[in-house]
Amino acid sequence: MDVHKIPELACFQRFVPAMRELWKLDLSEDERWKRVGGLLPMLLDDPELRAHAATWDLTLGPDDKYTNLLFYEDPDYGFVINGLVKGPSGVTPVHDHAHTWTAYSVIYGSEDVIRMQLDHDAPAGKIAKMRETGHYTVKPGFVDVVPPRLLHMERVGDAKTAAIIVRSARVGGFDQRMWNNRTHEHFIDKGPRQVPFELGA
Repeated sequence: MDVHKIPELACFQRFVPAMRELWKLDLSEDERWKRVGGLLPMLLDDPELRAHAATWDLTLGPDDKYTNLLFYEDPDYGFVINGLVKGPSGVTPVHDHAHTWTAYSVIYGSEDVIRMQLDHDAPAGKIAKMRETGHYTVKPGFVDVVPPRLLHMERVGDAKTAAIIVRSARVGGFDQRMWNNRTHEHFIDKGPRQVPFELGA
């Protein structure tokens, strides 16, 4: 499939041009991504996309890492629209998204997000000192805008979640910082594998 082609669903036909208009404006990145968060309900609230999301399956790579469904990558501005399914009680490691911005919400289910802050960094393979700085729930209707290098982890509730993610760039090809949730040992990872996924009309 051509990931640079806008998916045929009507909500994507509205959302992508609105996103492209944002990139034509002279905005700070903070303001641009606040506006991206404001646009995301165009996808989240769409009945046709909700019906599609109900059929998405949890997909883990050979190393049990989550994979992202890749719906669209803008050929001019580089932003990406992903889907992500997590199973009940799934937990991510503490991580950041490197230099990228992210707008994130779920169509189904709910996730607890815990934000963290480093008190003392450490190189890969060593233990970092960190503390919790925030804890909130992402559920349908709540959009989480995550700036670059903000540490966080996600914990899924009793039912699987189906999420929509808008990213400033495609992840999976550059290093992201991650930490073991229990030991806080620092490691480097490329992030979720991207799997092109066609959304029909």
